[in-house]
Amino acid sequence: LATDPDEFAVVSMGKPDIDKLDDALREPIKTGTYSNILSSNVRMLMQGVVPALLNELVAADVLVDADDQRVRRTAFGNSPLIMRYVVLKYKKLNGLAGLSMNNAHDVLSRSFQYLWQYSMRSANLQLPEPFGNADEPEGDKSSEMDLWKEEQFDSVLRLGLATRNATETSKALCFLACFGFTLRYVPRAGRLFETLLELHAYRLGLATGYDMIEHTLTRDLPPPWNQGNSEEPPHLDVGRLTSLVEHLKKDKSGVLLKQRIASRAQGADIFLLLRTGAKIHLFAVQAKNSLHPSKANSLRALGVLADGSVVGKAELETAQRVVEVLKAIDDAFKVKLRGEEKDDWETEMIQLIQDIEERIEKLKGADDLLSKLKTTLQPVRRNEVLPEKAVEDYEKDLKDMTTALKSYRSVCYSGAALEALQSVLEGVEGVDEVVIHRVVAVPLDAATLMQNWGLDDLGTLNVEFWTKEFLQPTMYAMIDDADLEAEARESEDQDGVQAQDVGNEEGSKEGSKEGSEEGSKETFSVWDAKD
Repeated sequence: LATDPDEFAVVSMGKPDIDKLDDALREPIKTGTYSNILSSNVRMLMQGVVPALLNELVAADVLVDADDQRVRRTAFGNSPLIMRYVVLKYKKLNGLAGLSMNNAHDVLSRSFQYLWQYSMRSANLQLPEPFGNADEPEGDKSSEMDLWKEEQFDSVLRLGLATRNATETSKALCFLACFGFTLRYVPRAGRLFETLLELHAYRLGLATGYDMIEHTLTRDLPPPWNQGNSEEPPHLDVGRLTSLVEHLKKDKSGVLLKQRIASRAQGADIFLLLRTGAKIHLFAVQAKNSLHPSKANSLRALGVLADGSVVGKAELETAQRVVEVLKAIDDAFKVKLRGEEKDDWETEMIQLIQDIEERIEKLKGADDLLSKLKTTLQPVRRNEVLPEKAVEDYEKDLKDMTTALKSYRSVCYSGAALEALQSVLEGVEGVDEVVIHRVVAVPLDAATLMQNWGLDDLGTLNVEFWTKEFLQPTMYAMIDDADLEAEARESEDQDGVQAQDVGNEEGSKEGSKEGSEEGSKETFSVWDAKD
């Protein structure tokens, strides 16, 4: 994973005589089976792929349990080992061989940009700041033909590093353009999907001219908060970021910032920091590896409510006070039920109710909370002796209200964590502005996501999206999308789960385990740590 192909040595195993091959190999070669799988030409096939197929040590790496030869060959052709081998052979056979290392890397970065921009523009999606045309006028610029005519991509097409229809570019060439920062997609495998996002973010930064480094937080942001055991939110300490801050002092610098614990219900799964001029772009990415992601859960971890309202530290402080006042109201009402109230009980209660209503009115997107609160506090307002059934109803309403408030407070907590990181980055030398990009990454195309969530466009929720188009060419699969969806649905039906979000805290371990087992039939020993 994530290895520059230049690090690998080329091993020449000789050119075979096709007439001396047995029928099992000769027939699929002549009918184009391998060429279709790898989108390779005959020269690459005969000098790169077939010699590898004949090598027992290489072939032993393919552990596919299938009788169908096509399935085994497809798995073999998609393995990182063969990707690297074909790429290295290709570099020796085409014009890249005559380029210096710097020039070759420059061409390959443009190749990555071409594949990525083609995918984005073909779906009529604008390239986000700071990667592309965020400040350029829309119109003819989004045309595929215009992308072909751009001079920066002349060498890419001339050297055969991509096809004019970029979606038909071979996986081996995508692997080359990515410098090996690629990963196959496995449905519902939460941790694998996060790894894919890390690889894509890092390579995208490199390909667009940023000096990239990796950094892992010494403590999670935000720290896990079990609200059942602690009413006070943990202190939002970002920790020591000395090396990160030092790196970001340079223009066109970038950092892939990773959490200590993966698959989180609160906060982003990964951060991408990119400095351009006096501005730092902070991408907070929440991974949702589901074909049916929950809209509310996808937004909550980034400090965004279901209606698109962005909340943070200010709302967290207010929500914390609301929870405390609600508890004070409940305690006082229980005193009343026991007949132990004092003379000024009613005056104090009225003041508490006014206080809590005023505070909730100030909260963003809290209209439902205010309505629920007024319903819950009706017995308290009436100040009358309640029958046992009415007391039971009140206690149930109070419990529901408390749960709703804590849920709202949790969203604010996630938003406050982003603001804490933003505050640290604002202290970087020469930085005037830190822009937060709240990002939800899903394995769906943009049109499907909009349809599932009932959106007219993807810009209505104060959230950006990394959809399937954004993740190309880093994300690839061995089987068709229809098969992936059928596979995911079948797995969900077996578990009795409807539209489960694997990325959340409760399901992340189970989802990662299921995804790993699910993909093990089609993966290879090269993925194992021992190899």
